Amino acid sequence: MKELDREYLLSTQDINFKFYQNEKDFVVDEVPLGEFLGKGNYLILKVQKVEITTWDMIAVFAELLDVPAQKIGYAGLKDKHATTTQYISVESKHERAFKNFQHKQIKILEKIRHSHSIRMGDLKGNRFSINLYDIDAMDAGKIEKVARKIAKTGLPNYFGYQRFGQDAGSIEQAKEMIKGELFIEDAKIKSFLISVYQSYYFNEWLRERVLLSREKNSSEFLLLSGDVYLSKDGKLSTPKLIPTKEFESKK
Repeated sequence: MKELDREYLLSTQDINFKFYQNEKDFVVDEVPLGEFLGKGNYLILKVQKVEITTWDMIAVFAELLDVPAQKIGYAGLKDKHATTTQYISVESKHERAFKNFQHKQIKILEKIRHSHSIRMGDLKGNRFSINLYDIDAMDAGKIEKVARKIAKTGLPNYFGYQRFGQDAGSIEQAKEMIKGELFIEDAKIKSFLISVYQSYYFNEWLRERVLLSREKNSSEFLLLSGDVYLSKDGKLSTPKLIPTKEFESKK
């Protein structure tokens, strides 16, 4: 497995525990951008899936509706070895097709109408519930300390293996496609590889910013002049703290 090159601001002290990625110990809930309207030409489904990929779930619904997978909207991919909930969209004319839907790995939790389909990235984020095992008192204290720090200052939010695949092979595919060395016919896969390419360079940018923060002996993410950030009260601000040229010189 190729390791993703990431840097962090917090201490590198080891914390020992056991984590089992399965449907009971790893739960992921998608948080939508906002409320759905309750009317419109699209049907929004809140779906729970267990031990199945998002793409395989989409394929199940595409077969049920007899439509191309591209006709089904979703905001992002969710882990396979977990219990996850997420939202998908289909044209409202298909609503009756879900009346008697049954699947051993997929459950429809809610249905509501909306004015438009869901697109990749249409989410606030994901809420994770994770069970950890075999933690001694000292390591439990470390976890609590780190959690408090993250709650206060946040953390660098890199894209990970969920975006790039377990062997990170999609990065090379994305680069080849962008260079014209690989032809992808499927529009969904093409769009996904474009997002992989963007995510890879976002990670590279974020890593450089973390290194710059550490060089400044900061345990927090330093802001550069021209950055736009969202405050806790929901306001966008642009600080003028660190000369941008200091970051530019690192490129």
